[in-house]
Amino acid sequence: MTTIKTSNLGFPRIGLNREWKKALEAYWKGSTDKDTFLKQIDELFLSAVKTQIDQQIDVVPVSDFTQYDHVLDTAVSFNWIPKRFRHLTDATDTYFAIARGIKDAVSSEMTKWFNTNYHYIVPEYDESIEFRLTRNKQLEDYRRIKQEYGVETKPVIVGPYTFVTLAKGYEPSEAKAIQKRLVPLYVQLLKELEEEGVKWV
Repeated sequence: MTTIKTSNLGFPRIGLNREWKKALEAYWKGSTDKDTFLKQIDELFLSAVKTQIDQQIDVVPVSDFTQYDHVLDTAVSFNWIPKRFRHLTDATDTYFAIARGIKDAVSSEMTKWFNTNYHYIVPEYDESIEFRLTRNKQLEDYRRIKQEYGVETKPVIVGPYTFVTLAKGYEPSEAKAIQKRLVPLYVQLLKELEEEGVKWV
């Protein structure tokens, strides 16, 4: 007898009462500190997954949830940090500097995600980027939910073709070469997931 498992492609991060937006705005205004903000984001992540588990979704996606933008998550994970922000040493400060800008350094561009009302942070390519995997967010999220709820999840990844297509700073003729340079990082990311026992991506 065939067993059919249920899954989905992603889950809204905004929260039932727009808690995600409120947490971001409070942090940006300085009403909450970094530790409080990160704790709130973690709680919203857990709540989003728990909602799906409670609705009997067998294979819940992770890494669709983000502090701000999943494309920016991918960029910083691959060390795609624009030059004007590379002097920053704190990961969270760097992340939001790219998204919002800082004194003397403008934010990265935002544009529509495949012609929808969602706007993503446009990754910036330049030849000085040192391609390396600085963070495996998919693995972190998988472990977090396994620890909290004891369930298997399905990490979500923005693929190399999509990521480069969404980026700017290169000539169209360079796209394929940039994608090829990213492939070893994707291999490393996927191998780490495989070694952890992840069954679905």
